[in-house]
Amino acid sequence: GKTAFSEADNALIRQAKASGSDSVRISDVCLPNGHALQFEVRFKAPFGRLAAPPASGMAQVNLRSQNTRVVVAEKGVVAASAPTPGPASDALPS
Repeated sequence: GKTAFSEADNALIRQAKASGSDSVRISDVCLPNGHALQFEVRFKAPFGRLAAPPASGMAQVNLRSQNTRVVVAEKGVVAASAPTPGPASDALPS
């Protein structure tokens, strides 16, 4: 499935993409154990663990583990798909 970004992150992503940025930091995700996961959405290579650029031209990358999700825009809302598997166990909470 897909997980939509917050309105604030959607605005950051749209603005960064429109201005030609390589990437944009989005909000941290705080886990119940107190750890914060840090992410950015990338518009240019490297696209984390993806072997090829995604068709959408956007990927969400965990800055610590490099776990990666393809990002798509649908009806003006930006969402991340299921994560690309990697050795680290920190994915976005459901």
